Amino acid sequence: MVFKLNIKKKKNTRIEPVTTSILTTALSSLAVNLFQGLLGSLFKPSDYQDTVIFGRAMRIKMCGDTCVQITDRGSSITSTGTGATLQEALGDATKKIFDELLKKNLLSLHDLCVLHITFPHPNQALCPGAIINPCDLLHPVLTTPTPCINKLGDSYCNSNVQRCEDHLYQSFMHHNCWKACTSTD
Repeated sequence: MVFKLNIKKKKNTRIEPVTTSILTTALSSLAVNLFQGLLGSLFKPSDYQDTVIFGRAMRIKMCGDTCVQITDRGSSITSTGTGATLQEALGDATKKIFDELLKKNLLSLHDLCVLHITFPHPNQALCPGAIINPCDLLHPVLTTPTPCINKLGDSYCNSNVQRCEDHLYQSFMHHNCWKACTSTD
């Protein structure tokens, strides 16, 4: 920015010393702040980055070569992740912060659906490969997941597994043959 003073000198026109000192003080502080910000950003990288992760405003801060700290800007929840590489540390911190947001009920099922986040069934021993999808409105997500069993027996449910997605039998099959209907095998 260049400021010009258009003052035409007349024979008896004179700039008062007070006006000159005020202008000098204002312009010098403006120039100093401008150059400090410019030189600071050129020679010293910022130690944090504001970004959006899965639709939430986050601040990422490096805490070492293989350490990342993430702060959720909306809730001020912070998590730290470590790993062999920077990418692993970022993934670890992201997982931890979203786990914390879920525990504190700061993410709704709608948020999870919009973000296309699905979860494995908590009992993977009985339900290997079963996925809980928050977008599945026909089978709402329960706070206590449905036990992964076939109430009518494995042989009956496995022989009728093709009816799990048939709209006439879907509710019955998912209620009585949960293991057969949710298995990815």
